[in-house]
Amino acid sequence: MPKVSTVVTDLLDIELKLLVPFTNSKNHHLMECLICGNQFTATPIAKLQAFKKYHNKGCPKCSEERKKSKESDAKLQFIQKIRDRNYDILTENYDGNQVCDLITVRRQECGHVFDIKPTNLIHRNVICPLCSKKEK
Repeated sequence: MPKVSTVVTDLLDIELKLLVPFTNSKNHHLMECLICGNQFTATPIAKLQAFKKYHNKGCPKCSEERKKSKESDAKLQFIQKIRDRNYDILTENYDGNQVCDLITVRRQECGHVFDIKPTNLIHRNVICPLCSKKEK
């Protein structure tokens, strides 16, 4: 069984503070996140193992926020990839979701407007259907 001081120090290293006296690393304890101030219960061993595996500091709430931030960044990068290929996105409220059905785009080179799956623009190098027929 780990020493009390080691567990408490390790939890502080991952931005967590015990709010109740330490009893056992496998028992639930009330903890406070030093990042956001959220209070929650968890076992110290679970939080330490999760940090070793996923490198997430803080509470579950902070982990969820980091996950949302990463997803948002990926969606913005996907939208930028579409724009870098000289397409204007005409679909209102398109959020960068790669697996949505269809979006309406305008190819800047020819001005043609058409509907296409977003992944086809990036991963399959599909171009304007009218221009691709002309090239054949």
